[in-house]
Amino acid sequence: MTVDEVVLIAHDIADDLVRVLDPDSVQPREDRLCAAILALVAAEREACAQVCEQKARDFDGTGESTMVTEAGKLVFESMAAGARECAHAIRARVTP
Repeated sequence: MTVDEVVLIAHDIADDLVRVLDPDSVQPREDRLCAAILALVAAEREACAQVCEQKARDFDGTGESTMVTEAGKLVFESMAAGARECAHAIRARVTP
C-alpha cells in the first residue's frame, strides 16, 4: 500500500473518522488519519509475517521425525525455507 493509496482512503473516510476521533473538529486531520491507517497496515503486515514464521517452525519440526524419509525431510526443509522467505517478503513491503 502506497502513501497515495492511504491518502485516497483517508479522503474517503475522513469526515466519519474525524467525528469519531475528535467530535469537536470540523477540519479533517489527514496526518492523524494517515498515521492511523499506516499503523493498521503495518500491524496486519507483521501479523501475516508471523503466521509465515510459525509455519516455518512447524515444517522444521515435522522434518525431524524418524518416520519421515530423507526425501520427505528435504520437502519439509524446502517448505520451511519458503515460509521464511514469505515472511521476509511481507516485511519488505514497508509503506514509505
